[in-house]
Amino acid sequence: MINEGENMMKNLVNILLVVLIIIVSAIAAYLYFFVMNADSLPSHDTKNVVYYSPGDSFITNLKGSRRYIKVDIQLELSNKALISEFNKRNAEMRDEIYSTLRDSTVEEIDGAEGQDKLRMKLVERLNKLFNTSDIINVYFTDFVVQ
Repeated sequence: MINEGENMMKNLVNILLVVLIIIVSAIAAYLYFFVMNADSLPSHDTKNVVYYSPGDSFITNLKGSRRYIKVDIQLELSNKALISEFNKRNAEMRDEIYSTLRDSTVEEIDGAEGQDKLRMKLVERLNKLFNTSDIINVYFTDFVVQ
């Protein structure tokens, strides 16, 4: 009789321990994904956001590989005034985008994390090219690696 009671108590403790681990894991995941990473998300006024397309698809080979990438890009801007500058200097912009793509390896751009890194690299390089910080984000409306 005492053995059955002890076994039931051990099973109950094990179940409670598993439930506790699941709850702690869920809280940790919530904090990581929604609280700590909120600082890394761009914060900007969405009322004044405009989008700009640098033109046709970008198709080029990837660094150290026989594979190539094809992307269509939309830029998110916080300043409409940049559009006329982008139109004037479109060749420079496209060259910078091509250069960034050609400088990427298949491994670097693999998966969602790789695409996010490429996105951040493009934002950084284009902002530097135009001496601005008004390029908020890069959106890939098409992304193919073959």
